[in-house]
Amino acid sequence: MTVALKIGAQIFPGENVIALLQQYGLLQPLAKEIIIEQALEAWGSEETQEAWTDEDEAQVIQQFQNQQAMAAMAPQGPPRSPEAEMAQQRLVVKKAKLDKFKAWKWGNQLESYYLKRKERLDRVIYSLLRVKDAAVAQELYFRLESNEASFTDLASKYSKGPEANTGGLIGPADLGGCHPRLAEMLRVSQPEQLWPPTRIEDWWVIMRLEKFLPTQLDEALRRRLLDELFSQWLQEQSQQFEVIQAPVSPLLSASPSVAS
Repeated sequence: MTVALKIGAQIFPGENVIALLQQYGLLQPLAKEIIIEQALEAWGSEETQEAWTDEDEAQVIQQFQNQQAMAAMAPQGPPRSPEAEMAQQRLVVKKAKLDKFKAWKWGNQLESYYLKRKERLDRVIYSLLRVKDAAVAQELYFRLESNEASFTDLASKYSKGPEANTGGLIGPADLGGCHPRLAEMLRVSQPEQLWPPTRIEDWWVIMRLEKFLPTQLDEALRRRLLDELFSQWLQEQSQQFEVIQAPVSPLLSASPSVAS
């Protein structure tokens, strides 16, 4: 029997499906999902207290069902089919299982990873004004320095970037998301320090730090950093697949574990 994929009026032989996945950029996303499933399965076989347990799954399912029962009391839109409910439940369980897997695999690396990333994770609120003309920038700087005009008024009137819509105010923003030169200036600034016009790429920039917000390794940041480490690992793992021609049975017996 030949296996084929039928979509609409088109029929695609099974041997052509991989080529189609490659053509539409779907092979790597598929590889990532398979890698996740393999990792979770291998982790589940580990004899460790951190592994996923039947009790974990039962608790997640109970929480999901409680939420669904509450939602049913105030329905919005048409009711979902039992099949859709089960599919949603499987996704919720998989997410909870994946979250625990991340903590098991990378939890002991978080402190060092946080210290490595902290300089880019610190947040700032600052005022920015940018123009193309150096003389205009200098004139605006003098007006700010002498308190002749407010940063809000001048940025709203003269700044050529999207910050003009907020009176020049930007943030809170991660330092890691700022232009490297701007991030360096912000990092060494004192609150309310006004910087003279500084050339950054094609702009003359006037900047003032309003508030520095040092990051802390709270629960939200822990989840974010675990997600980063997981994404890095998954990207590396998903680069290792290859398309080969070989009998199926030898491949099935040679599937490696990816949880390590």
